[in-house]
Amino acid sequence: MKIAVVGAAGMVGSRVVDEAVSRGHDLVAVFRKEPAVAPPPGVIAVHGDANDPGHMSRLFAGTDAVVAASRPAPGHEDTAVRTTEALLTAAETAGTRILVVGGAAPLRNPGHPGRLVLDSPEYVPEPFRAIAAASAAQRCSLPECAEV
Repeated sequence: MKIAVVGAAGMVGSRVVDEAVSRGHDLVAVFRKEPAVAPPPGVIAVHGDANDPGHMSRLFAGTDAVVAASRPAPGHEDTAVRTTEALLTAAETAGTRILVVGGAAPLRNPGHPGRLVLDSPEYVPEPFRAIAAASAAQRCSLPECAEV
């Protein structure tokens, strides 16, 4: 299977790359900027702007699946929804499936089902609220959000 991983240098993306390589998949690792560490042997490393659906759809051409594990830089959390929408458009244009990785913020709090994890300081301390809110907004940019 040929998989494109957007955000391949990040905490989640780098682990997805390593796991997929260990399972024998062909990988296209998409980086926002030059990676600090070289990807594993055999992985095709490319630069990509996740906010450019035209460019990304060309990178996704011929892939069986895309893993969107991108995350905005601190202070740019307001771009999460726009980036997710651009990646969804690019995957649709390329005719490939996409898995969008997000945080737990938009999930229901297990102890308080009427409250989201985002609204639960025991799960989301103040320093992480901006990225958690971006994760919740990102989730609501997906078609099935109406169910939440």
